[in-house]
Amino acid sequence: MSWRDASLEAYGHFQEIEASDLVTALRHRFDIEHISRYFSSGEYTFEGVQIHIRPDNSILLEFATLQSEFPELYPAKQYRLLLLFALHRSKPITTDLALELNTVRRKDNIDRVVLWSCYEQTAATLHSLKASAIDVIWITERDVATTSSISHYVPLADKGHDYALALNLAADLLLKRLKKMFHLVLSEVAAPIYDRLYGKQKVATDEMMRFEDKVVRDVVNTHCSTAAERQVAVDVGCGTGRHTIPLAKLFERVYAFDFSPRMVEEADKKKAAADIRNVLFSVADLEYETIRDEHAFQDNGQGRVDLVVASFGLGSFIEDTTSMMRRFHGWLREEGVVILSFYNRQTILLEVTPNWRDTSLSAHLDTDTSTLRVELSPKTVFHIFCRPWGPGIQNAIMDGFDILEVSTFPTLMALMPNSLLQSGKALGIFRYVDEVLAEHKDYRFGHYVTVVARKRASQTRDSFQRVKAALEAVRARFELIPHPSVMSSEDVRKHIDMADGLPVKTLLFRERAGRKLIVVVVPAKLRVDVSALARQVNVRKLYFGTDRDVLAAGFPLGGIAPLCFAEGAVERYLIDRRILEAHDEWVYTGSGDNRYTLKIARADFASLLSAYEPVNA
Repeated sequence: MSWRDASLEAYGHFQEIEASDLVTALRHRFDIEHISRYFSSGEYTFEGVQIHIRPDNSILLEFATLQSEFPELYPAKQYRLLLLFALHRSKPITTDLALELNTVRRKDNIDRVVLWSCYEQTAATLHSLKASAIDVIWITERDVATTSSISHYVPLADKGHDYALALNLAADLLLKRLKKMFHLVLSEVAAPIYDRLYGKQKVATDEMMRFEDKVVRDVVNTHCSTAAERQVAVDVGCGTGRHTIPLAKLFERVYAFDFSPRMVEEADKKKAAADIRNVLFSVADLEYETIRDEHAFQDNGQGRVDLVVASFGLGSFIEDTTSMMRRFHGWLREEGVVILSFYNRQTILLEVTPNWRDTSLSAHLDTDTSTLRVELSPKTVFHIFCRPWGPGIQNAIMDGFDILEVSTFPTLMALMPNSLLQSGKALGIFRYVDEVLAEHKDYRFGHYVTVVARKRASQTRDSFQRVKAALEAVRARFELIPHPSVMSSEDVRKHIDMADGLPVKTLLFRERAGRKLIVVVVPAKLRVDVSALARQVNVRKLYFGTDRDVLAAGFPLGGIAPLCFAEGAVERYLIDRRILEAHDEWVYTGSGDNRYTLKIARADFASLLSAYEPVNA
C-alpha cells in the first residue's frame, strides 16, 4: 500500500482519536521541536453543562505581552490561548455550545479558544465564532492526501498501527495550523503598538515599509492609470490599513482583511476617524477560509479586481503558494496586477553576521527551522512559520501570471546597526544605495523580495459558452448547477449533492516540457496510478499539468471541462473505462466556469466523448 493510500485510510480513523492521546502527542512535539520556548504551557479545568475541560483534553498556552513597557495598552501580562480537543466528534457547533465556550473564555481571561473538529463548519458559523474569539481547525481529506510524510512520529503502545498513524497525522497537521495560530497571537499582541512602535524603532524595517508604499504608488500609476482600471482593490493581510487607507483615495472600492481581529479594530478606527466610506475591513484567514466579501471579486465567472496587494512578507506566511495564486487569479480581471512580498532566502544577512546586537530589523529569518524571529521589544520575541522566496514560489507565480518586476530591499541597511541609521546623513546614503540595488537585477540580496505580476491574458473568457453551445448542438440533456467558486472536485462536493450521479474530473498531463497535453477523464474519487497510466499509453513518464496548462487548454482555474479544449492544445484524449461502464443516469463534471457544475445525462456524455481512448486509470 502506498503512503497516500495508507494516510487516507488513517483519515477514516480520525474520529476514533482520544483527546488525551492527541494532547500527549502535541506536548511531545512541542518539546522535540523546541516550540515550548515560545510560550509557557499550563493545565486548565472547567466544568460546564456541555463542556468538560480537563488537562487531558486541552492545553493552555500563555504568551508574553508588552505590559511592562506599555501598561496603559496591555491590561494583562500574558495572552492566553486555549487549545481544546474534547469536541472533535461534535458535528455542529451549536449556538448553546458557542455561548458556553464564550463563557469559558471570559471567565478565566482567555483571549482565544481554538477547537479541533473532524467536521467542516459553514462560513457563517466560522464568522460568528470568530466574533467571540473562537477558532475552529478541521483537517480535510485533501490535507491528508497532500501530506507526503510525518516530520516526527510519536510511538504508541498497544493502540495498533492504524490508530497510531491517524494520531500522528492529526498531530502533524494540527501543529502546522497551530504554528499559524502563533502568528495570529503575534499580530494580536502587536496591534496596539503596531503603528507607533513596530518598525519605527528599527530603521531598516521602517524603510522597507516606505519602499513598499512607493512600489504600490508606482504600480497604481503605471498599471491602473485609467478610471476603468481603478474600480476594485483588495488588500490582503491589511494589518492596521497601511496600504488600505491610501488606496481608498485611488479606487472606487477597497476590500481589506486580516486574520487578526485586533489589527482590523485598529484599521476601523482609522477609517472612522477619516470618515472613509468606500473601504470594507473584515476578519479572515486567506489560507483556510472564504472571505466574507469574496463574491464581490467576480462577475459572471470573470475576475473584477484591478489590484491585489499582499505586502510586508505576507507571501512567506502562506504555506501553499499555488493555492494563494489561484485565488488571486480568480479575483483579478484579465491583466489585473498583484503585488507580493516575501522574506528572501538569499539575503546577504544570512551570509554575513554583523558583530553587533543593535540590529536595524525587527524580524530575522532562520532558514534551518523555517521560522522568523520577530522582536516586538527587547523583552518580547516571537518565532513564527516562514517560507522564504525561492524557485518553487517563483514558478507557482509564473503558472498564471507574467512577472513584471522583482526587487529586494533593504540590502546594506539590513547589515547596519540601528544606532548608525538614526543619523539622517547616514540613513540618506544607505537608502540611496539600497534603492539603486533594488533596481539592479544582478544584486538581489535584500531582506525582502517584492514581486509585481500581471494576470496573463488567456482564452478562458468564452469557455463556459463554448461548452454550453456544444451541449445544445447535440441536444444533450443537461443542467448547470450554480455554487460558490471552487478550485477542485473536492470543493464541489461541499456545495452540491451528487448522490444521483457519477462525479468525474478532468486531469491534464504532459509527457515532457513543450509537448501538447494529454487529457484524462476519470471518476472524481479515483486516485490515478500515473506510472501505470504512462505504460498503458506507451510513454516513458507522465507529468501532471500545471495551472499554466489549464489556462493554455482554454479554461479558468477550477473550471476545466472534459470537452471544448483550445485548438491545438491537446495531443491525446483518454477516458477511464469505469465511466463508460457505469450505470448512473447522470454525470457531474466541470462546465468551463468554476461557479457552475455540469449535470449531464450519462448517455449524452458518453456520446460526446466517444472518440476518447478507453484506459484503466
